[in-house]
Amino acid sequence: MTEAFENSLSSMMTSGFVTETAMRALRESAQRRGSVTRGEAEFLFVMDRTGQIAGSDWFPVAVRAVRDVVVWESRPTGHVTEADADWLIGQVGDQPTAFGRAVVFAVCQEAESVPSRLSELAMRAAVGRCLLI
Repeated sequence: MTEAFENSLSSMMTSGFVTETAMRALRESAQRRGSVTRGEAEFLFVMDRTGQIAGSDWFPVAVRAVRDVVVWESRPTGHVTEADADWLIGQVGDQPTAFGRAVVFAVCQEAESVPSRLSELAMRAAVGRCLLI
């Protein structure tokens, strides 16, 4: 994480509001490296909890970024470990938002293998979503 991003994240955590500066710092940091870090992925979940992901231009970009952290940046590449599943489930929570559901689905679709509880979460979220329609 860059110093600018860390400062923006600290400020956002204090205020409860994600600033345009923090979003810009995240975008620039990710573009330089070609991916986001796990800390930056956590920031995306914070942005989601503040309502700044759903319905935004960030939604598909953020889903792919988190998916790539879990599936391609972690080892073994292409496989979701129990520890990665714990982290993702902890970020998504018991009542996944549209962003959380999309991330879980994307991870399950992209990975060669995932722990069964992660695929079960994806299925429960899908069933719950279908029953709401």
